[in-house]
Amino acid sequence: MLEQATLHGDTSPRHVNHLRKTENIRVFAAMQRDQAMFIDFAHKLEWNQFKNAVKYWLLVNDQDGPEPEDFEAGNSCTMTRMADGRVKLTVVLDPLSGQTVAHQIETETGFLFDQDQEDLSTTRTVTQRRARAFTNLVERGAGRSETSSKPLVSVVMSLKVLENTIAQIAKAPDDRDFTSVLDAEDVDGRCEFIDGTPVHPAYALVMLMTSRIRRQVLTAKSQTLDASTEARLFPEWMKQIRLVEARGQCETAGCDALFEWLRADHHKPFSKTQLTRLEDLRAICNPDNQTKGAGPPLAERNPATPQQNPVREEQ
Repeated sequence: MLEQATLHGDTSPRHVNHLRKTENIRVFAAMQRDQAMFIDFAHKLEWNQFKNAVKYWLLVNDQDGPEPEDFEAGNSCTMTRMADGRVKLTVVLDPLSGQTVAHQIETETGFLFDQDQEDLSTTRTVTQRRARAFTNLVERGAGRSETSSKPLVSVVMSLKVLENTIAQIAKAPDDRDFTSVLDAEDVDGRCEFIDGTPVHPAYALVMLMTSRIRRQVLTAKSQTLDASTEARLFPEWMKQIRLVEARGQCETAGCDALFEWLRADHHKPFSKTQLTRLEDLRAICNPDNQTKGAGPPLAERNPATPQQNPVREEQ
Protein backbone atom coordinates (compact mmCIF):
# COMPACT_ATOMS: atom_id res chain seq x y z
CA MET A 1 0.00 0.00 0.00
CA LEU A 2 2.79 2.41 0.87
CA GLU A 3 4.59 1.59 -2.36
CA GLN A 4 1.50 2.30 -4.44
CA ALA A 5 0.74 5.49 -2.49
CA THR A 6 4.29 6.73 -3.13
CA LEU A 7 4.07 5.92 -6.84
CA HIS A 8 0.81 7.89 -7.05
CA GLY A 9 2.22 10.84 -5.07
CA ASP A 10 0.02 10.40 -1.97
CA THR A 11 3.13 9.89 0.15
CA SER A 12 6.72 10.90 -0.40
CA PRO A 13 9.96 8.91 -0.04
CA ARG A 14 10.63 11.08 3.01
CA HIS A 15 7.54 9.69 4.75
CA VAL A 16 8.44 6.11 3.82
CA ASN A 17 12.04 6.53 5.01
CA HIS A 18 10.81 7.87 8.34
CA LEU A 19 8.53 4.84 8.75
CA ARG A 20 11.41 2.55 7.81
CA LYS A 21 13.50 4.04 10.62
CA THR A 22 10.59 3.56 13.03
CA GLU A 23 10.02 -0.08 12.11
CA ASN A 24 11.30 -2.86 14.39
CA ILE A 25 10.43 -6.52 14.86
CA ARG A 26 7.96 -5.73 17.66
CA VAL A 27 5.77 -3.44 15.55
CA PHE A 28 6.21 -5.02 12.10
CA ALA A 29 2.74 -6.62 12.03
CA ALA A 30 1.04 -3.48 13.42
CA MET A 31 2.82 -1.33 10.83
CA GLN A 32 1.50 -3.53 8.03
CA ARG A 33 -1.98 -3.35 9.54
CA ASP A 34 -1.96 0.46 9.79
CA GLN A 35 -0.55 1.36 6.36
CA ALA A 36 -3.74 3.13 5.35
CA MET A 37 -3.56 5.26 8.49
CA PHE A 38 0.05 6.28 7.74
CA ILE A 39 -0.95 7.24 4.19
CA ASP A 40 -3.77 9.34 5.64
CA PHE A 41 -1.32 10.99 8.06
CA ALA A 42 1.04 11.82 5.18
CA HIS A 43 -1.82 13.28 3.14
CA LYS A 44 -3.35 15.47 5.90
CA LEU A 45 -0.49 16.45 8.22
CA GLU A 46 2.49 18.78 7.97
CA TRP A 47 5.88 17.07 8.27
CA ASN A 48 6.42 17.77 11.99
CA GLN A 49 2.82 16.77 12.73
CA PHE A 50 3.37 13.53 10.78
CA LYS A 51 6.47 12.69 12.83
CA ASN A 52 4.65 13.37 16.11
CA ALA A 53 1.68 11.24 15.02
CA VAL A 54 4.07 8.36 14.25
CA LYS A 55 5.66 8.80 17.69
CA TYR A 56 2.23 8.52 19.31
CA TRP A 57 1.55 5.40 17.25
CA LEU A 58 4.86 3.88 18.33
CA LEU A 59 4.20 4.69 21.99
CA VAL A 60 0.90 2.79 21.80
CA ASN A 61 2.07 -0.15 19.68
CA ASP A 62 5.64 -0.85 20.76
CA GLN A 63 5.31 -3.28 23.67
CA ASP A 64 9.02 -3.28 24.46
CA GLY A 65 9.23 -4.32 28.10
CA PRO A 66 7.18 -3.12 31.09
CA GLU A 67 5.73 0.35 31.55
CA PRO A 68 8.19 2.86 33.03
CA GLU A 69 7.99 2.69 36.81
CA ASP A 70 11.29 4.04 38.14
CA PHE A 71 11.66 7.63 36.96
CA GLU A 72 15.48 7.42 36.71
CA ALA A 73 16.05 3.68 36.23
CA GLY A 74 17.24 4.04 32.63
CA ASN A 75 19.27 7.23 33.12
CA SER A 76 23.03 6.97 32.65
CA CYS A 77 26.09 9.12 32.11
CA THR A 78 29.48 7.74 31.09
CA MET A 79 32.69 9.80 30.97
CA THR A 80 35.71 8.71 28.97
CA ARG A 81 39.02 10.54 29.37
CA MET A 82 40.89 10.57 26.09
CA ALA A 83 44.67 10.40 25.74
CA ASP A 84 44.99 14.11 24.98
CA GLY A 85 42.98 15.12 28.09
CA ARG A 86 39.63 15.66 26.41
CA VAL A 87 36.53 14.18 28.01
CA LYS A 88 33.82 12.39 26.04
CA LEU A 89 30.33 12.33 27.61
CA THR A 90 27.55 9.92 26.68
CA VAL A 91 24.27 10.69 28.45
CA VAL A 92 20.92 8.90 28.26
CA LEU A 93 18.00 10.51 30.12
CA ASP A 94 14.31 9.83 30.64
CA PRO A 95 11.99 12.05 28.58
CA LEU A 96 11.35 14.73 31.23
CA SER A 97 14.96 15.04 32.38
CA GLY A 98 16.09 14.98 28.76
CA GLN A 99 13.64 17.72 27.81
CA THR A 100 14.88 19.85 30.71
CA VAL A 101 18.54 19.48 29.75
CA ALA A 102 17.93 19.90 26.02
CA HIS A 103 15.80 23.02 26.54
CA GLN A 104 18.43 24.67 28.74
CA ILE A 105 21.29 23.84 26.37
CA GLU A 106 19.40 25.08 23.30
CA THR A 107 18.38 28.28 25.09
CA GLU A 108 21.99 28.97 26.08
CA THR A 109 23.12 28.07 22.56
CA GLY A 110 20.72 30.71 21.24
CA PHE A 111 22.38 33.36 23.43
CA LEU A 112 25.80 32.31 22.11
CA PHE A 113 24.54 32.49 18.53
CA ASP A 114 23.42 36.09 19.12
CA GLN A 115 26.88 36.89 20.46
CA ASP A 116 28.53 35.32 17.42
CA GLN A 117 26.32 37.40 15.12
CA GLU A 118 27.62 40.56 16.76
CA ASP A 119 31.25 39.38 16.67
CA LEU A 120 31.87 38.50 13.03
CA SER A 121 35.35 37.19 13.84
CA THR A 122 33.82 34.21 15.68
CA THR A 123 33.36 31.12 13.51
CA ARG A 124 31.98 28.55 15.97
CA THR A 125 29.92 25.67 14.60
CA VAL A 126 26.55 24.62 16.06
CA THR A 127 28.12 21.70 17.95
CA GLN A 128 30.86 23.96 19.32
CA ARG A 129 28.26 26.42 20.61
CA ARG A 130 26.34 23.56 22.25
CA ALA A 131 29.52 22.37 23.97
CA ARG A 132 30.17 25.91 25.25
CA ALA A 133 26.55 26.22 26.34
CA PHE A 134 26.79 22.97 28.31
CA THR A 135 29.98 24.21 30.03
CA ASN A 136 28.38 27.58 30.86
CA LEU A 137 25.38 25.88 32.47
CA VAL A 138 27.60 23.60 34.57
CA GLU A 139 29.79 26.50 35.68
CA ARG A 140 26.79 28.60 36.69
CA GLY A 141 24.99 25.68 38.26
CA ALA A 142 27.94 24.77 40.48
CA GLY A 143 27.46 28.03 42.37
CA ARG A 144 23.71 27.76 42.84
CA SER A 145 21.93 26.64 45.96
CA GLU A 146 19.33 23.87 46.12
CA THR A 147 16.63 26.53 46.51
CA SER A 148 17.32 28.05 43.09
CA SER A 149 14.44 28.03 40.65
CA LYS A 150 14.14 25.04 38.34
CA PRO A 151 13.98 25.22 34.54
CA LEU A 152 10.54 25.41 32.95
CA VAL A 153 9.32 22.21 31.29
CA SER A 154 5.76 22.16 29.99
CA VAL A 155 3.77 18.95 29.52
CA VAL A 156 0.32 19.07 27.89
CA MET A 157 -1.89 16.30 29.32
CA SER A 158 -5.60 16.00 28.62
CA LEU A 159 -8.04 15.38 31.44
CA LYS A 160 -9.03 12.07 29.83
CA VAL A 161 -5.42 10.86 29.79
CA LEU A 162 -4.86 12.09 33.36
CA GLU A 163 -7.94 10.25 34.66
CA ASN A 164 -6.90 7.07 32.85
CA THR A 165 -3.35 7.32 34.21
CA ILE A 166 -4.54 7.70 37.79
CA ALA A 167 -6.92 4.76 37.31
CA GLN A 168 -4.07 2.53 36.07
CA ILE A 169 -1.96 3.21 39.17
CA ALA A 170 -4.50 1.32 41.31
CA LYS A 171 -4.20 -1.80 39.12
CA ALA A 172 -1.67 -4.61 39.28
CA PRO A 173 1.42 -3.87 37.13
CA ASP A 174 0.56 -6.57 34.57
CA ASP A 175 -2.96 -5.16 34.09
CA ARG A 176 -2.00 -1.52 33.50
CA ASP A 177 -2.62 0.13 30.15
CA PHE A 178 -1.47 3.74 30.10
CA THR A 179 -1.37 4.25 26.35
CA SER A 180 -4.71 2.98 25.01
CA VAL A 181 -6.30 6.45 25.23
CA LEU A 182 -3.43 8.28 23.49
CA ASP A 183 -4.27 9.76 20.09
CA ALA A 184 -2.22 12.32 18.22
CA GLU A 185 -5.25 13.61 16.30
CA ASP A 186 -7.65 13.87 19.25
CA VAL A 187 -7.33 16.80 21.65
CA ASP A 188 -8.54 14.46 24.43
CA GLY A 189 -5.75 12.00 23.67
CA ARG A 190 -2.80 14.33 24.14
CA CYS A 191 0.11 13.71 26.50
CA GLU A 192 3.11 15.56 25.09
CA PHE A 193 5.73 18.19 25.50
CA ILE A 194 4.74 21.66 24.35
CA ASP A 195 6.35 21.03 20.93
CA GLY A 196 4.05 18.06 20.31
CA THR A 197 6.54 15.28 21.15
CA PRO A 198 4.59 12.57 23.01
CA VAL A 199 5.62 11.55 26.52
CA HIS A 200 4.53 8.40 28.30
CA PRO A 201 1.74 9.21 30.82
CA ALA A 202 3.62 7.41 33.59
CA TYR A 203 6.47 9.94 33.23
CA ALA A 204 4.01 12.84 33.12
CA LEU A 205 2.40 11.59 36.34
CA VAL A 206 5.74 11.95 38.13
CA MET A 207 5.90 15.57 37.00
CA LEU A 208 2.39 16.25 38.32
CA MET A 209 3.61 15.63 41.86
CA THR A 210 5.63 18.85 41.93
CA SER A 211 4.25 20.98 39.08
CA ARG A 212 1.96 23.94 38.81
CA ILE A 213 -1.18 23.00 36.90
CA ARG A 214 -2.81 25.33 34.39
CA ARG A 215 -6.30 24.52 33.19
CA GLN A 216 -6.86 25.19 29.49
CA VAL A 217 -10.12 24.32 27.71
CA LEU A 218 -9.65 23.61 23.99
CA THR A 219 -12.01 22.97 21.11
CA ALA A 220 -11.58 19.93 18.86
CA LYS A 221 -9.38 22.16 16.67
CA SER A 222 -7.17 23.16 19.63
CA GLN A 223 -8.60 26.67 19.93
CA THR A 224 -8.66 27.97 23.51
CA LEU A 225 -12.07 28.57 25.05
CA ASP A 226 -10.89 29.20 28.61
CA ALA A 227 -7.79 28.96 30.78
CA SER A 228 -6.87 29.26 34.42
CA THR A 229 -3.90 29.26 36.76
CA GLU A 230 -3.26 28.61 40.43
CA ALA A 231 -1.96 32.16 40.89
CA ARG A 232 -4.31 34.77 42.35
CA LEU A 233 -3.31 37.57 39.98
CA PHE A 234 -4.42 37.46 36.35
CA PRO A 235 -1.50 37.17 33.90
CA GLU A 236 -1.06 40.01 31.43
CA TRP A 237 -2.33 38.02 28.43
CA MET A 238 -5.64 37.35 30.19
CA LYS A 239 -6.04 41.03 31.02
CA GLN A 240 -5.46 42.04 27.40
CA ILE A 241 -8.02 39.52 26.12
CA ARG A 242 -10.69 40.90 28.45
CA LEU A 243 -9.86 44.54 27.72
CA VAL A 244 -10.29 43.85 24.01
CA GLU A 245 -13.66 42.21 24.66
CA ALA A 246 -14.78 45.08 26.92
CA ARG A 247 -13.51 47.66 24.39
CA GLY A 248 -11.65 49.47 27.16
CA GLN A 249 -14.80 50.19 29.18
CA CYS A 250 -15.50 49.46 32.85
CA GLU A 251 -17.93 46.52 33.00
CA THR A 252 -19.85 48.05 35.90
CA ALA A 253 -23.22 49.23 34.56
CA GLY A 254 -23.27 52.95 33.86
CA CYS A 255 -19.61 53.56 34.73
CA ASP A 256 -17.62 55.83 32.41
CA ALA A 257 -14.25 55.51 34.16
CA LEU A 258 -11.08 56.24 32.21
CA PHE A 259 -9.38 53.33 30.47
CA GLU A 260 -6.29 53.89 32.64
CA TRP A 261 -8.37 53.13 35.77
CA LEU A 262 -9.32 49.63 34.62
CA ARG A 263 -7.98 46.54 36.32
CA ALA A 264 -8.59 42.78 36.21
CA ASP A 265 -11.03 41.55 38.83
CA HIS A 266 -12.40 38.14 39.84
CA HIS A 267 -16.14 38.02 39.14
CA LYS A 268 -16.29 35.02 41.49
CA PRO A 269 -14.04 35.68 44.52
CA PHE A 270 -10.71 33.84 44.41
CA SER A 271 -11.18 32.98 48.10
CA LYS A 272 -14.12 30.77 47.10
CA THR A 273 -12.90 29.22 43.83
CA GLN A 274 -9.08 29.20 44.29
CA LEU A 275 -8.95 29.58 40.50
CA THR A 276 -7.91 32.39 38.21
CA ARG A 277 -9.94 31.65 35.09
CA LEU A 278 -10.50 33.63 31.95
CA GLU A 279 -14.26 33.16 32.29
CA ASP A 280 -14.17 34.78 35.75
CA LEU A 281 -12.19 37.85 34.67
CA ARG A 282 -13.98 41.19 34.34
CA ALA A 283 -12.51 44.60 33.61
CA ILE A 284 -13.65 47.16 36.16
CA CYS A 285 -12.26 50.46 37.33
CA ASN A 286 -10.17 50.74 40.46
CA PRO A 287 -12.85 52.61 42.50
CA ASP A 288 -15.49 49.99 41.71
CA ASN A 289 -13.05 47.23 42.59
CA GLN A 290 -12.22 48.75 45.97
CA THR A 291 -15.84 49.34 46.95
CA LYS A 292 -17.47 46.16 45.65
CA GLY A 293 -19.66 44.62 48.34
CA ALA A 294 -20.16 47.98 50.03
CA GLY A 295 -23.42 48.85 48.31
CA PRO A 296 -24.43 49.55 44.70
CA PRO A 297 -21.87 50.94 42.25
CA LEU A 298 -21.43 54.70 42.19
CA ALA A 299 -23.36 55.06 38.92
CA GLU A 300 -26.44 53.43 40.47
CA ARG A 301 -26.55 55.46 43.69
CA ASN A 302 -29.01 58.28 44.37
CA PRO A 303 -27.05 61.54 44.64
CA ALA A 304 -29.35 62.58 47.47
CA THR A 305 -28.46 59.50 49.49
CA PRO A 306 -25.48 59.93 51.82
CA GLN A 307 -22.52 57.85 50.75
CA GLN A 308 -21.66 55.00 53.09
CA ASN A 309 -18.08 54.69 51.94
CA PRO A 310 -15.90 57.81 52.41
CA VAL A 311 -13.04 56.17 50.55
CA ARG A 312 -15.22 56.04 47.45
CA GLU A 313 -16.04 59.73 47.75
CA GLU A 314 -12.35 60.65 47.84
CA GLN A 315 -11.74 58.73 44.64
